[in-house]
Amino acid sequence: MGLEDHLKPIGLTFFVLSIAELLSLGFLLQNTNNSTLYSIVLPFGPLWIVQLGVLIISILVLQKWVVGYLLK
Repeated sequence: MGLEDHLKPIGLTFFVLSIAELLSLGFLLQNTNNSTLYSIVLPFGPLWIVQLGVLIISILVLQKWVVGYLLK
């Protein structure tokens, strides 16, 4: 019926948050001897930047939903 449309942003937020958590598992590979792999997962490296960007996106979507829900 479409009555659950207000819950779609919450589902999207938790899905994007789970992707951010999966990306944060790159720290497990920081003790590798492979220099190419280490250059990807190094602290403050590309994988960390992508993970932080995805986390910020999920926070912004959740914030938009909360403010919209409170003002409704």
